[in-house]
Amino acid sequence: MTIQETLNKFINYQLSIGNTQKTIQSYTTHINQFITYKDNSSIEDVNYNDYENYIIYLRSKAITSVTIHSYAQSLKTFFHYCHENGFLREDIFSRIKLPRYKKKAIEILSSKDIDILLDYFNPYTFQGARNKLIVVLMLDSGLRLNEVLNLNLIDFFLETNLIRINGKGQKQRYVPLTKQILSAYNQYLKFFEFKFPPLGQIFVDNNGFPINQECVKSFFRRMRKTLDMPKLHPHLLRHTFATMFLLNGGDPLSLQLILGHTTLTMTQKYVHYVAEMRLVEQMRYSPLSNKKEP
Repeated sequence: MTIQETLNKFINYQLSIGNTQKTIQSYTTHINQFITYKDNSSIEDVNYNDYENYIIYLRSKAITSVTIHSYAQSLKTFFHYCHENGFLREDIFSRIKLPRYKKKAIEILSSKDIDILLDYFNPYTFQGARNKLIVVLMLDSGLRLNEVLNLNLIDFFLETNLIRINGKGQKQRYVPLTKQILSAYNQYLKFFEFKFPPLGQIFVDNNGFPINQECVKSFFRRMRKTLDMPKLHPHLLRHTFATMFLLNGGDPLSLQLILGHTTLTMTQKYVHYVAEMRLVEQMRYSPLSNKKEP
């Protein structure tokens, strides 16, 4: 059986267990790269040296360490499936140690940046109210862009102050409906209910069709230019929320639940970053900080 034939079986398995199209597309893209490298040879002949040489080959190309890590992660999952189902002789999965990658330092918006950003929108227009609610949801609940765009009116529980989120891997969770979000939500609803029936996805264009990620990224590009914030992007708002949540006294376990992280390990990067920020305050206790000037 060729690697391609095995990949087809692997993809069918992913479909059967309910993985998202985005996850399946990622597996397909990454593993197809390996298939091209191996000229679609027999899956039975693939061994650990093939994997190792492939990673070395990727490193010789103009590919980031993060991308190489993602390719390796997909292959590891694929090899595990192949060995478990008897397609692969060698248990490559158990030998793979994922390649290291350079982790980007966390960046967040300052309080001044947040004020400038929120003042950018005109809440008395349909698009202004819509775009402000999108930003407030990411900034005050740490939602991912895709999670925001998938929200329906029925996901807002005003009686209990909760929002139901359909997260990664089709996992549902609830996040708090804060006063700031509720205010932006009510302002947008004035236009939304007037223009369109209150059904389906809440974020739509002027014709009532659901907007996509490119639409949001487009108005973020305009904001970057107008506000002179070159690093502004949707995920920056999620980083800002997580960091400020901890700085303001929130606990890591609650943050993990709100962000939808599978493990607390994924939340630890924010804990470490906040600890580093607080070290600056502690430097007033250093020996030279308390030494009188000559």
